[in-house]
This record gives sequence, structure tokens and C-alpha cells, in this order.
Amino acid sequence: MRCRNRQSGCFGTARVYRDEIDVLIEGQSHSASCIQSEEAVRIVRFKEELRHAAIRDFTRPREIYDALALVYDDVAALVPFRSVRGSITRWRATMFPPSSNSLMDMSLQLSNPRNARLFFHERGFLTTRIFRDIDDKMHFLLYDSDVVAKVVGHIRTIMLDFTYNTCSVVPDANLQLGTVMCVYHGHAIPVLWFIMSRRTTNAYRKMCSIIRELFATSNILTIVTDF
Repeated sequence: MRCRNRQSGCFGTARVYRDEIDVLIEGQSHSASCIQSEEAVRIVRFKEELRHAAIRDFTRPREIYDALALVYDDVAALVPFRSVRGSITRWRATMFPPSSNSLMDMSLQLSNPRNARLFFHERGFLTTRIFRDIDDKMHFLLYDSDVVAKVVGHIRTIMLDFTYNTCSVVPDANLQLGTVMCVYHGHAIPVLWFIMSRRTTNAYRKMCSIIRELFATSNILTIVTDF
């Protein structure tokens, strides 16, 4: 860290370690005329929270900043968004791949072992599957195989819901997110997520064949879907 009064001739420096963020370790002393900032440690803490949020959640930089600015409102007044926007973008880039520019790009990112960490959650791991319909169009599936294995013997009703509003955007396809939910002990549990690149009969037939494959041992009596 460098003194914020550097332009006034102070070349004071200090360090803060991430495992002891509340401890400011002085390096080079401040000049005698320098008016030191009492908010230095709080500013570092605020920036460290921004860094953690940027590498944890794939959210727009402005949304990350605004959420934490509500918690650290006094410090946020000293650290405007424009001063940390570049840092938030760089932090996020170290953990998340860039947005896909095509379906092929998306397939490469999903199959890249370096991105496998993105599919871990607190209780397991999401399996990613790339499949093609009879027209050789590419689609994607995400699901937790452990969850499917747990509920498959109890499924009697499944529900399908499709949306364009919450889905990736690529130039060469109008992607659609299809969520498959099953009724388990009286609750609708999402278990499969299809990212469909086409709305054709053959695309949906392929999707249904995969659902039948994964729920082969289920006794499904009712299917509910929107249209």
C-alpha cells in the first residue's frame, strides 16, 4: 500500500496480509507533514471483500460493488466504483472464463478441465454433458448425478419449464434454458438443466430421450410442462 498523499510528497508504504487483514505493517514511514488516514485498514478490508465476491460469484462488477457498498457505506464513500472497476474485472477473470462467442466456444469451455471447479457446490458436483440431436445441432445438459440417483426411485411427477430470460447469450444461437423438476416428498426439486440451441421437434425429442435414460427406473405417471 502507498500513502494516498503521495502527490503531496509523502512516500509512506505499508503492508496488510490477507490472513491478518486488520493489522497494518508499516514499511517506509510517512513524511512529517503527512496527515495519515485512519481509514486505511477499513479500505483494505473493503477491497478484499470485493475481491472475494468477484472470484466467488459471476456477477456484474457494478452489482458486486453496490452490494458491498451497503455494508461498508462509510468506506465506499472513499473508494468510488470507478477506482475499483478494473480490479474487480481482473479478479473475476482469474476464476471465470470469458463469455462464450459461439456454441463451439461454449462446448470447449464446458469440457475444459480447468473450468471443472466452477461446477462444484457445497454438497456435490454438477455433471456437464454435450449432446447433439438428429440434425447435428449442439445442446447442453447439467445435473448432479448424486441427486438424480437419490430421487429417481421416488419420482411419479416431473415438471418442465423453459425460459429465455435466464440463459447464456451467444451470437450464433438463441439459447433456451429448460429446467426439469421432480416432485419429491411433496416438493418440486430442480434436477436437470438443459441449455437448448434450437426449438425444433428433433431437439426436444433428443432432450426427452435423455430424460427417459436418466429416469429409466422411475415410475413417472404425470408430466407437467408449459407451452
